[in-house]
Amino acid sequence: KHRMALTFAARAEGETIGGLVAEHFGSVPRPGESFLCDGWRITVRRATRKRVREVLIEPVEEGAK
Repeated sequence: KHRMALTFAARAEGETIGGLVAEHFGSVPRPGESFLCDGWRITVRRATRKRVREVLIEPVEEGAK
């Protein structure tokens, strides 16, 4: 488990990265699903039906989709 201090312009109702991810997708996404947020690619690595358990956060180059 690692903690990072990241700030996203997008604000989730919850205060966790899992809350941000679930809010983006409208539900808990499946592992492998990803999206871009403020210059970062957020990829779900592990999730249950009710919770995002692990994400990978990587910087993306400008123009990436």
